[in-house]
Amino acid sequence: MTLGGEYQQEQGESESIWGLSISSFPQNKAQNTGVYIQDQMRFTGVFFLTAGIRHDSHSQSGPSTTYRIAPAFFVRQTNTKLKATYGTGFKSPSLYQLYAPANIWGPIGNKTLMPEETTSWDLGIEQDLWDGKVRLDGTYFSSRFENLIEYDYTQGYINIAKASSKGVEFGFRFAPAENLILSASYSHIVAKDRNTEEALLRRPKDKFTASLNLGFLAKGRLVLSLIHLGARDDLEWIDWISTRVQMDAFTLLNAATSWNILPHIQLYLRLENILNQQYELIRGYGTPAFSAYGGFEIRL
Repeated sequence: MTLGGEYQQEQGESESIWGLSISSFPQNKAQNTGVYIQDQMRFTGVFFLTAGIRHDSHSQSGPSTTYRIAPAFFVRQTNTKLKATYGTGFKSPSLYQLYAPANIWGPIGNKTLMPEETTSWDLGIEQDLWDGKVRLDGTYFSSRFENLIEYDYTQGYINIAKASSKGVEFGFRFAPAENLILSASYSHIVAKDRNTEEALLRRPKDKFTASLNLGFLAKGRLVLSLIHLGARDDLEWIDWISTRVQMDAFTLLNAATSWNILPHIQLYLRLENILNQQYELIRGYGTPAFSAYGGFEIRL
């Protein structure tokens, strides 16, 4: 059983000038106090249960109580694990969303914002094969969101009504040798506004990832990763008028390698967007082309 408590304080201020607009954010702060308890239980070596509850009190958005329960059942004869999760969550508004003052373009901050709230559950299965060298897993999940925070240029930050997200995820992991791991996952998600039935912005329906993790010559490691993100909707702004557009799918190839030249000194090299893809995560915001990073680490 685990008991705990947290206290967090945020504080910030800023000032910027863009054209005729001066955005001044005077110093503001917010506090959050949280306490929680969680218990991990095992019954007869085949049934496992994790349960926890947490209470938070935010200086602006008030109190919130959340909980999570996660049972799992292991079938020894087939090396099969059945699992499930049910829980709730919340996210307090940021300082900027709460307190940013209006400018000549309109309102921004909103002190009456309520925290975002979620209720989620999932059901899954894991299957080990070939003495644990292969693992297959599949999960169905569903989430419902209340009071999502979005920006409206006529009202500033506001709570919109309701949204939902549901889908499936499949995973594969293969470890044929001690220093080699191959893995892949695919997820299909349907996320929509429950009032308008429109797809939520920037949520791709399809996502695929694959990776290779290889240790070599007892001192080196190489990690290759492939990420494919499907098409998704976003807003394009032209003369204060927004139009819903679809952003193209893209595929990223990344690599990272490290070498321990001495027991406490490691050299590393990281390559990102090796295929030099031109893509956007948010409409109108550029992303780096092919990039390389290198350095060293000393551990004492």
